[in-house]
Amino acid sequence: MRGLLRVAAAGVLALGLQAVGGCLDVDAAVEEVCRKKPELCADGGVPDRDDGGAPDGSGAGDAGPAEPHWEPVQSMGARRFGHTATLLGNDKVLVVGGFEAGNAAVATTELYDLASSTWTDAGTLSAARAFHTATMLGNGKVLVVGGRVGTEALRSAMLYDPADGGSWTSARSMANARASHAAVLLSSGAVLVMGGGEDDEGGLTTSELYEPDTEMWSSVGNLTAARNALAATELPGGGVLAVGGYGHIDASDTADVYDVSTRSWTAAPNAMSETRSGHTATLVPSLGQVLVVGSAGPEFSTSTQLYAPSTRTWTDSGWLSVPRAHHTATALTSGGVLVVGGLPGWDAAPVKDVALYDPDRGWVSRPELLRPRAFHTATPLKDGGVLVIGGLGAEGAERSAEQYVP
Repeated sequence: MRGLLRVAAAGVLALGLQAVGGCLDVDAAVEEVCRKKPELCADGGVPDRDDGGAPDGSGAGDAGPAEPHWEPVQSMGARRFGHTATLLGNDKVLVVGGFEAGNAAVATTELYDLASSTWTDAGTLSAARAFHTATMLGNGKVLVVGGRVGTEALRSAMLYDPADGGSWTSARSMANARASHAAVLLSSGAVLVMGGGEDDEGGLTTSELYEPDTEMWSSVGNLTAARNALAATELPGGGVLAVGGYGHIDASDTADVYDVSTRSWTAAPNAMSETRSGHTATLVPSLGQVLVVGSAGPEFSTSTQLYAPSTRTWTDSGWLSVPRAHHTATALTSGGVLVVGGLPGWDAAPVKDVALYDPDRGWVSRPELLRPRAFHTATPLKDGGVLVIGGLGAEGAERSAEQYVP
């Protein structure tokens, strides 16, 4: 079975892309928004965030609440996909690493300031990496773990401290090199890292626990199946659900549950309706259940399912209008889950499609992205919006970013 990086490479080659020059013209992107949706714009083609009136200025304040839409924001300094984006306590978003083109990972990091809508350099990693994880710790620091440079997975980890202008320091390395793994912050403050792979041909069963107080790693038992390109999330009550992923042959239709008291994994008793990799798993707080969306293995899927921890069972939760994998699924403050972009097939171009899972109504269509993308990031914001950054686009790795306004 082809692995995660091979998926990305196949997508790039299918689009006839090599290393791409040139940058996103933000003004052109704004003009495109206004051309397609003039109701969002006022005199001169700039999205009007203030008065809610008609495009000609009439009826200001009488149009009622604005409809959900996307707004372009300033582009990053570097193109990247397979990166991470983490909201810090100072209302800035830290973007780390990623692939610039093909297997060329970058060591650069950037900060997006939500207040000024500007990007600044955030320093350089000791090693370039992509398909790593970045987890915000209780002390305000960000733990960056593993990833890949070229075809080699990494054991190394780094800590970003936003205090005093921001700085990077090396953290202790893991026992296993891994990329395309999952990392979950536990209610105890520790970080559970699991699965992934040393290369894109197979998966790992191992998991490790990072304790911020001691800055030490410890092994905490094995998953019941190898899981590369898995998805994982914390469950109500403190456990962790690890879903799908692939081993040396095919993707899995199984899931494992981590018990924080015994530091061990057990298999969930029931399998999903299909095998999954490159999917997402997102806790829906109002339901107390986990929403699993899409798949790349072996077929790209429109299927979605809910896992109920109380009964340890799966139920179907509807179908997307577009098959996808390597998308994002973000829990909103309103209670829904926003599913953005992704790849619809092995050799297909990324999509602009966006769908909202509403616990009361099911799946609801939402306005398309301004630019198609997969392997991007989607960061939930305090105002209920979502900041989508970079990814693999129609012309290669993206510098662009856009914000969902609910």
